[in-house]
Amino acid sequence: MAMTNLQTNSALSRLNSHRELPPFSQVIVVLAAKVAQWEDRRHTRKTLKSLTVSQLEDCGLTREMADTEAARPFWKG
Repeated sequence: MAMTNLQTNSALSRLNSHRELPPFSQVIVVLAAKVAQWEDRRHTRKTLKSLTVSQLEDCGLTREMADTEAARPFWKG
């Protein structure tokens, strides 16, 4: 199960508050948080593709807006 951005940021904040981590471990933690963020974006954009026009309207989006967002690469915010 992918972590939400809030969960990822919270976990990263807790880990960063403990300065006992060696530098290499800090890099790994930051990298893991970035990968989790990318997975969240990938999942969200994939889900956008599957929503109906009615569901998109409920979110305040048009099909064109959803398709544009869904077409973006996961690494672009």
